[in-house]
Amino acid sequence: MPYKLDFKKLAEEIDIFAVAKSLDLTITKDRATCPVCDSERSLQFFADSNSFRCHSAELSGDCISLYAHINGVGMYQAAKVLSEQFQTAEAAGRSTSPQKPGGVPPPSASTAAAREAPKKGQPAPFDPAKFASRLEYTDEVKALGLTEEQAQRFGIGYCATGSLRGFVCFPITDGTETHYLGWNGEEFKLPKWQSNVVPLKRRA
Repeated sequence: MPYKLDFKKLAEEIDIFAVAKSLDLTITKDRATCPVCDSERSLQFFADSNSFRCHSAELSGDCISLYAHINGVGMYQAAKVLSEQFQTAEAAGRSTSPQKPGGVPPPSASTAAAREAPKKGQPAPFDPAKFASRLEYTDEVKALGLTEEQAQRFGIGYCATGSLRGFVCFPITDGTETHYLGWNGEEFKLPKWQSNVVPLKRRA
């Protein structure tokens, strides 16, 4: 059984610029060439949110999503590698967060947590990486013609709990954030916590 990984903590504590460097990405003025999309300057990095966006793939996310995108692996495998590579180094007393371009030091874990913490009375922001880690490869997913490797790579899987229980879930994006859409063979479903996403409409 795979050991548990705290996706949110990893995304907060590991500097995305350090991950980009480990992936041999050369960042110039917050931009880099995406080796997967073979598109020059399609990768954009954001120091204030410790995140990235691939404009060619229309994909945004944290350091885990970046590693998964560049290496073509699933979110769990990406998180496991980054945990071993960076948190092990940190425990040994080595720096895992080199200074970012422009002389701006990376945000600390407490700063990142404070920045992302919801205001009182508001729900916590949706964490797509954490949600993806709970999805399973089942017969329902296999019936769609997806291998386990493909399902893991694209973050597709069967949801056994929550408002999308009984649905095969697919990641979707509204251009800035990643959300999940459920399909049970008959209908699509968006959970209530994604009410900001425009629902899909069937053609007449």
